[in-house]
Amino acid sequence: MNRAYTVTFWLFISVNIFLALMGIYSVMMFVVLLFALLGISERLFETLNINPPTLLNLRVTISALCLIFFIAELVLRTYPGLQSYSESMGSIFYRSAYQNNFRPTRSWLHIRTPSISKTETREEYQHSIITNSEGLRDIEHSKTKKPGEFRIIALGDSFTEGAGVESIESTWVKILERSLNKRENSQITTIINGGVAGSDPLYEFVLLKEKLIEYQPDLVLLNINLSDIDDVIINGGNERFNPDGTVTLRNAPWFEPLFGSSFLCRLFVFKVLQYDYRLLSPAERKLEDDKAMGSIVDCITDFEKYATSHNFKMALIIHPTMEEVATNQSGMEELAQRIKSSCSVAVLDLLEYFVEDVKMDQSNVYDYYWPIDRHHTELGYKVYAEGVERKLIELQLIK
Repeated sequence: MNRAYTVTFWLFISVNIFLALMGIYSVMMFVVLLFALLGISERLFETLNINPPTLLNLRVTISALCLIFFIAELVLRTYPGLQSYSESMGSIFYRSAYQNNFRPTRSWLHIRTPSISKTETREEYQHSIITNSEGLRDIEHSKTKKPGEFRIIALGDSFTEGAGVESIESTWVKILERSLNKRENSQITTIINGGVAGSDPLYEFVLLKEKLIEYQPDLVLLNINLSDIDDVIINGGNERFNPDGTVTLRNAPWFEPLFGSSFLCRLFVFKVLQYDYRLLSPAERKLEDDKAMGSIVDCITDFEKYATSHNFKMALIIHPTMEEVATNQSGMEELAQRIKSSCSVAVLDLLEYFVEDVKMDQSNVYDYYWPIDRHHTELGYKVYAEGVERKLIELQLIK
């Protein structure tokens, strides 16, 4: 029996160490650290000549501290403000967004597996992911255009891919396509969904050049939001792209394993050190924000040049997050101003439409965004499509 317990114990430790090497941490890793602390203290006691009463007191003190740490850890895990995004969605794991040398490097196209069908379950909804041969959540499209057909490619992250709704028909991309084709005397319009969850403008530019330009777009809609700044901080600028088709991301801070495993550590990091959830100090965050916005502006400038050389129009859609709508305060003002100063690309900012026309505010924002997941509900994607359609017509980007 003792042998079985020993094997189970070391298997438990081995699994958690393996997950940690993959950038995946849970409370079990914190338990492993507590066991390690007890083991190290025992080894230390063995090497020191300590009288029995003192040794007993030390053992009791160390054990009591470990128990207090464990209880405090369990209590803090009920506090939502310390949870990562994946944990707030019901996962028991903290997943690192940083480069991890024990995981395979990702493709620079950053897309899903082609031609798959699966269901992804969240706490608030369930949605099907069916990808085409390009690895995109869309139907198959011919690379040959029909006579008179007007083609739009929508690029963006999970909001464009349509996280939060069951079917691709409920994404803003397909809602917009149906609405445009219902207009009197309208031309045939096809919208290709190039949205990829977790991507950013630099990935999307490569996706367009490497794959989607073959579909001969007349108009490309690039969707960005506040998360893109964070993504570029983690992913880096164009230096991320390696000649072999992989990407090299930023390395995680040395203390991330402890941060990911322990809410006690997170409390110290957030409240005492004042770091953000990307583990950057206030000074580092300011520098990294500026650098990331510069990379995004450069990317959009390259987009605009590419559009001119390949004979298609381009528009930039700035999509507000749930928090921006609830407070009616944009976190994208500086980036938007830098884009307008550097490029002549048309900018469609949806915050004003959401707040002024749709009347979204703190009292009804959960009708349009999932409270925990923070992606759009079906109603949210409907007004997303309506806002884009109105802006496209106002700017005469479609007939």
